[in-house]
Amino acid sequence: DTLEEDIGQEGNIHTVVMADEALFVFANKQMIEGVSNNLAKRFSNVTIVAFVRRPSDYLVSAYSQAIKMGARKRWNDYLSEIVSNPKNSEIFKKKLMAWKKYSTYDDFVVQPLRGDILEQFSSATRLDLALPSASSGQNAALSAAGIQILRRINELCGASRNRPPRVRKAFERLATGTKWSPPSRDLKRIDKAFEAEMLDICEIFQLSIDDRKFISDFSIPKKSEDEQIPMTEDSVDELARIFLELARSHR
Repeated sequence: DTLEEDIGQEGNIHTVVMADEALFVFANKQMIEGVSNNLAKRFSNVTIVAFVRRPSDYLVSAYSQAIKMGARKRWNDYLSEIVSNPKNSEIFKKKLMAWKKYSTYDDFVVQPLRGDILEQFSSATRLDLALPSASSGQNAALSAAGIQILRRINELCGASRNRPPRVRKAFERLATGTKWSPPSRDLKRIDKAFEAEMLDICEIFQLSIDDRKFISDFSIPKKSEDEQIPMTEDSVDELARIFLELARSHR
């Protein structure tokens, strides 16, 4: 209904772009079939476009986002749980296969993410779209210090609902700069762990020779963006308590 209303308000349009991370994160048979059926009723041609990130990039970003949302787990524990648990042996393939199986489409495009996702989307769909830069209004990545201190604040609060809302906003404004990156050995471990999945995706979705070469290069160890020396536990704890006290006193 909301889609119908939005289209009606815009007038005579023939192309609609839908993009939301929830379409991937919460993908299941019921959701996919619902979205797919609604689109099929309104449009004569539906193209599904999915971009897969380098696994190490994806998991580093996912960890930073988890900390913002209140997670308390240390990176080493998070990494071991993801890489060592057989249930977590795939990042993208299961969701992509669900969309391929349960959706109705005219074209299904899967590509490795290479850079600016909006430019790549425009190229993949052959749509001449007036798109803003992907960097404008993006979800700012935390710095190494930001990750350490905010994780400790999460521990002190015990649950994300007990953390003052202003804390996350403050960290996204002030604790950014050079984004946090784990040691190169961890990046290598991640890419190696998900190598088979990425090669499966190349075969299942018949990626181009150029895209296959791009993905095969994931096996080349990626250097950490910065050799970041972690803060001492005492310093992290002291700063976390100061930030938390300030946030609570200015409600």
